[in-house]
Amino acid sequence: MENGTSIHTTRYTQGWHAYYNFIKMEWPANSPDLNLIENVWRFHKYRVRKQFPKTREKVRRYISKRSGKS
Repeated sequence: MENGTSIHTTRYTQGWHAYYNFIKMEWPANSPDLNLIENVWRFHKYRVRKQFPKTREKVRRYISKRSGKS
C-alpha cells in the first residue's frame, strides 16, 4: 500500500515498479471494508472468542502462542 509520500513517488521507486512489472491497485483510503488491519483484528477476535478464554491472562497467552511469541 502506498500513500503518495515522496518515497513512493521517486524515480527509483517508479523504475523498480516498471522493472518488476509491479501492478498497483487503486485503494480507497478510508474504506473500512478494505482496511487490512481491520480484517486482521476481526480474524483474531473470532479465533480468540472460539477458545472461550475466561481471564485476561488466558487471552494474552493464546495471542502470544498464535503470534509465535512464547
